[in-house]
Amino acid sequence: MDSTASLKLPSNPPAAADSAGSTGQIAWDENSIYICTTGGAEGEAVWKKVAIATWQ
Repeated sequence: MDSTASLKLPSNPPAAADSAGSTGQIAWDENSIYICTTGGAEGEAVWKKVAIATWQ
């Protein structure tokens, strides 16, 4: 296995904490990582997020 290989996937962060999603779904943007902890339709799902810190 090539230790220099990387995996790049597209991401679609939720617009709000109760945006539709599936349990275990993960998304990210420039500043945060989002995890859907309770799946469901718009207004029923629960997304949580954590800030991404600069690595120095």
